[in-house]
Amino acid sequence: MNGISFDKPPQPSLSSWADWQDLVLHSTTISEGLTALVDSGRISDLPELANTIGVPQDARWLSAGDVFKHLGLAADAAARAAAAAGLANVQ
Repeated sequence: MNGISFDKPPQPSLSSWADWQDLVLHSTTISEGLTALVDSGRISDLPELANTIGVPQDARWLSAGDVFKHLGLAADAAARAAAAAGLANVQ
């Protein structure tokens, strides 16, 4: 995954990383976790993801907004599909 690891928290706050990790692994609203990363400034810990902010998409095909917004919506849809298939909380 391009150097992104969920095994080691970025410094300095283990608890906030653990909270975000829990949201990503056990929620169907991953986009809220992504928004929290931006709001807290922690998005810089994930530069590959941060680089998608503001990247435009062709509105004829994907009118959700920029690539970052689309990734959040896609992650939410994937999480809902996984939960519906009984795959929630599978590590």
